[in-house]
Amino acid sequence: MIVDLPTSKDFENIAREWFLHAFDILYDYGIEERDISHLGLSQYKFNKTKLSSIIVLVHQSFEATLKATVCNLTPLLLLDLKPSDWPTLPGVKDKSFDGLMTIGAEALIKVFCAVNTDVEATKNLVPLFQEVRTIRNQIVHSLYKEELNTFYLLDLLFRVSEQLFHTDLFALLRTRDGDFPNEEFFANNPHLEDDSQGTNLEIRYRLQSWAEEVLGNKKLQSYLKNKGRAYNCCFCWSTIDRYETKTAYLRPNSSVSKTIYCSNCLDCYPVMRASCLDKNCKGNVLYEEGKGKLVCLTCGTEGSAPDSL
Repeated sequence: MIVDLPTSKDFENIAREWFLHAFDILYDYGIEERDISHLGLSQYKFNKTKLSSIIVLVHQSFEATLKATVCNLTPLLLLDLKPSDWPTLPGVKDKSFDGLMTIGAEALIKVFCAVNTDVEATKNLVPLFQEVRTIRNQIVHSLYKEELNTFYLLDLLFRVSEQLFHTDLFALLRTRDGDFPNEEFFANNPHLEDDSQGTNLEIRYRLQSWAEEVLGNKKLQSYLKNKGRAYNCCFCWSTIDRYETKTAYLRPNSSVSKTIYCSNCLDCYPVMRASCLDKNCKGNVLYEEGKGKLVCLTCGTEGSAPDSL
């Protein structure tokens, strides 16, 4: 018999671990790159292997996800072994699945397409897998000559997250059980206190700010499914030091909407639609902080509500 057969869950777990580790590598590099950018220095030549490993990890995550789908039918389809050679007859010595040869990437994608019932999803997933696989093969065989950059890699992680995990990258990061923020983050930021609401908000905020610097607001918000003009979040603004990147959006995105949703604290807040108290500001989304006290979520102007409101 063939024993120790893997399950879909086995592959799903390792796919997620590899993918999140790829993000960790990119985020560490991206912050370092940003911090020294004003010096006109490039860290790429010192981190080429590190960035290349991101592609390798994403490729491994892709393969594990494809294998998880195949396992829903049977893991035996992953064997690179003719059924006539399977050790399954009575009296034949057991062999562990781990000790048998499994199919390569070219065969894996075809087996995946054969057993996957979501044809539309496959149309988007296959080209992305081939993109990652091509670059990975060139890296492994020392044929990839282009410089991997932060923009491409972060954009790739967002695209792969949608295809493999059916959610945006930030939402996937929030599913971690205490892995992020980690001890290293707090060691590098001693002014922050672990396990506090403000800290978690600040970590997510810094991540979102960095991602916006890399991708630009329009592309980032397209991945986060946000539309329209960005506003200050009334809660994050009062909780996070140096809150500069706007993270709130009208829900729904209309001229009469009276609710904003923050992609950082993940909450909704009621707003008033009225002109800003500052005549030079064209904003018309206000938040009532206290009785009679209003703040413009466009420019931050605070003041008492006029009698007309």
